[in-house]
Amino acid sequence: MANSSLQTMKCTYDVSADTKSTADLGTAGTIVPSDATVIPKNAIIIRATTYVSRAMVAVGGTPTIKLDCGGVALITVQNCVGHASLADEKVTSNVVGLKTTSATAPTVTIADQAINAGCVDIYVDYYLGSSGVA
Repeated sequence: MANSSLQTMKCTYDVSADTKSTADLGTAGTIVPSDATVIPKNAIIIRATTYVSRAMVAVGGTPTIKLDCGGVALITVQNCVGHASLADEKVTSNVVGLKTTSATAPTVTIADQAINAGCVDIYVDYYLGSSGVA
């Protein structure tokens, strides 16, 4: 039986040197934030909200960022330093409305260039689908 309670997973992508894990450094690539937890397979993700507590700063060029989880695009590719939704102190909520195809924690992908500063809190709101396991 499905759990009809809304659940929220919160994690933080922090590029600073005092982050919890060296995996969180802002080099180009895909990482799982060190405090992220797994969202189950068949979870119905209804919303992804971001809060930028420290704006992204590029090493050079035009880096991009995207957020994914379990085969679902939470936030599509955006310019890290020029997109309005990633401005300092900005809160952005994106309606998702898709079901995960695998049990995974959210991933952050930085592409094209590295970033050397920035901090984004990520909130993923979801319901467990009929085959989901908490």
